[in-house]
Formats: sequence, C-alpha cells, structure tokens
Amino acid sequence: PDHWYKWFFLALIDVEANCLAVWAYSHTSLTSAMLLDSFSIPCVIFLSKIFLRARYNVKHLQAAGICLVGILLTVASDALSRNIGGRGQGWFVGEALLGDFMAISAAALYACSNVAQEFFFKHEHTPVYVLARLGIYGFFICLLQTFFFSTIYLPWSKPIVIIPFISYAISLAAVYILAAIILAQADATLLNLSLLMADVYAVAFAWLVAKNPPPFLYFLAAACTATGVLRYNLAISNQPTSSPSADPVPSNSDNEHLSILNQDDHETTTINQRLLVRPPLILTDDSLIVISPQHSCST
Repeated sequence: PDHWYKWFFLALIDVEANCLAVWAYSHTSLTSAMLLDSFSIPCVIFLSKIFLRARYNVKHLQAAGICLVGILLTVASDALSRNIGGRGQGWFVGEALLGDFMAISAAALYACSNVAQEFFFKHEHTPVYVLARLGIYGFFICLLQTFFFSTIYLPWSKPIVIIPFISYAISLAAVYILAAIILAQADATLLNLSLLMADVYAVAFAWLVAKNPPPFLYFLAAACTATGVLRYNLAISNQPTSSPSADPVPSNSDNEHLSILNQDDHETTTINQRLLVRPPLILTDDSLIVISPQHSCST
C-alpha cells in the first residue's frame, strides 16, 4: 500500500540533507565540505548490503576504508588550521569542526535517501512517481521549515539575490532528475562515486576564483579519496561475469549434495552386485535346494 508517511519521512530526510549541506558551507571551507560528501559511499555500501541484499567483495570494502581515511584527513586539516577560507582570526577550529560534522551528517542522510529511492525505483514505482511524491511533500516541509526557523530577510527584488537562488533551484532539479535515471539503471554506490567529481570543481573554484588555496593535508585527503574510488571501480570491472552458455560453478552445498549422491550410488551398486552373486534358492515341499553356478546341494 502507498502510505503517505513513507513519502513524508523520505522527503524529510532529503530536505534535511540539503539543509545541512548548505549550512556546512557557512561554517567550514568549501573544499572540506565537498570532500566530506564522500562519507556517503561507505554509508551506501552498508545500507545496500542490509536492505537491498547487495554483494560486495573485499576490494569494495577496502575502497570504502580508503575513502574513510580521506575523510579523517580532511577533518584533521581543519583542526590543524587556524585560518580557514580567508575568514581571519575569528574563524576558529570549533566552527570548522561544526561545519565538518554538518557535512558528514548530510552525507549520511543523502545515503539513506539514495538507497530508499533505488529500492522504490527497482521494486515498486517509476522514477516519475517517486520524484513527484518527493517534490510534493518536500515543498510543504521546506515551506514550514522556512516559516518557523528562518530569521534572515532577503531582498528578493534585487537580481543579486534572485539569480543565484533560481540557478540553485534549477541545478538541484537537474541533479534529482539525472540521479533518478542513474538509480533506476545502476545503483546508489555508482551515483555517489560519480558525485565525487564535484570535489575537483570545488578545489578549482576555491583556488582560482576565491583565491583560497587548500591546506597540504587536503591534497593528501583528496589523493586517498581518489585512490578509494579507483579501487572500487577496478573491483567492479574485475568481477567475473556469467554467460548463458557457461557452465555454472557448483557451490559448496552443491558439492556436498553431489558427494552424498555418489555415495548412495556406490552403496546401491554394491548391494546389486551382492544380489547378483548370491545363489538363488528354490523351495520344494521336502527340501531346500540351493543352485549355484559351480555346484548344487540339497538339504
């Protein structure tokens, strides 16, 4: 049954993920917030394993672990930096760590939303149906949240305010449409791995436009993240694919079953051989005659 509350909770998770991701930009650097989004990859692997029965090998788990190392290095770079993003001496470590926590929380919520959408796309509804429900419930959630919690007045009549807002809304709508196509044809893990390319754009923007070069540890964290993504892709490409003409490889349970069958066949053959070599018996009224191939005797 199509209960309304499942769409409400799914839209709530998705709205709060977007809110935390945007709020993280005001507390930590752009590069750190973008790189911490890679935390969604191990979350997606964990949720897909539990709820979607996805199969991962050791290389997939190693790739997720390498991405986690990159996340820890990113947090360490913010903790060791006193001046982040060119904000001056008032930009302290505590605020940066708060932004990192927001970015990590947003990544975890994005993972929950992506896995849930993949389940709906592949088992229950079409992408158009799911996006329509998310849009309806998400609109009312955003409206109520803005009415009760927003304390900032924006001059909507000025182009400097309305143009970035409209651009952000159009970009986010395009991301949701393209993400729905990927989730319907592939999986949530591939989607989150593909979104890591946004980190490169974030570094280029922060360095070239905002004149904010990232700290040294960030490059090490980015290298760890890229290594984890590459290892995951290699693990996917190296997985053996089964063809219709190929003979199926028996599993351990199949081998045990075949051994039991062979043992039963051997015992049946032995019993049949004993029956063949056993001399026949002929019963008469007064004697028992045993006839064998070599000799016969009567009792």
